[in-house]
This record gives sequence, structure tokens and C-alpha cells, in this order.
Amino acid sequence: MLHGADPLADIKIDPALEKFLCEQTLRNLRLRLVFSFVTLGRQKNYDRFVIGQVTALFVQLSEVLRLEGVTIPVDFAGCIPVFEREYKIDGGILLELLALKRAPHRLPDADAIRLHERLFPVVDAVLGWIEARWAV
Repeated sequence: MLHGADPLADIKIDPALEKFLCEQTLRNLRLRLVFSFVTLGRQKNYDRFVIGQVTALFVQLSEVLRLEGVTIPVDFAGCIPVFEREYKIDGGILLELLALKRAPHRLPDADAIRLHERLFPVVDAVLGWIEARWAV
């Protein structure tokens, strides 16, 4: 615990830099999703990878909207209707991811493929949303 004034209180973060870093984080997540999916046949761990990324996914989807001044609920399930409204996505896969995180289990390859087929478009839609609003 530090004693005294907060040394970080006066730090100013460039909003454009913050948006850039947020966008890059989502692009990297999309890339890792694809890599893990493509190597599914060899590694058989796409489900484990996705479960491990649920928190990061929700945090990043929330952060994008926070940077636009949108109020985001604290609980992940409460974020889903906001994501659906703002990003124009089907949040059903996000609910399924939360359930999978609560009760992790191995998915057969066919289920892992369906998971990817529904998750990838969500991440891609958010990046499209960013590209349309945060043109650099």
C-alpha cells in the first residue's frame, strides 16, 4: 500500500492511443481465435482456449463501448443486451460462453466448430463497428 498522493492521478492518456490499443487487442483476439480453430484438428483444445478468453472478450467488448461513453453494466450477463443493441449482434453465443465458463467441459469437434461459426462473426462485427467509427 502506498502512502500519499496517487502518482498516477495526473497521467493523461491520449484517447486516440487508447482506442488504437483497444482495437489492436480485439484484432489480436480474433487472430488467436482463428489460429486456435485452424489447429483444432491437431491440438484438440479450441474449447479450452475459448473458455480461457471469455473474461478478456467481455472486458474488451465493454471497453470499446466505454470509450464511446456508453454505460456498461458490471456483470457480464448484463452486458449482453447492451452489446446486442450497440453492435447489432446476436448475444446468444455470449450467454453460451458464460455457461461454458461456469461449467467447463470438453466439446466434441462438431460442437467446437459450431462455437467458432457463431463466435467469430461477433468479434468480426465489433471490429467492423470500430472501423466505421474510429477511422484513423
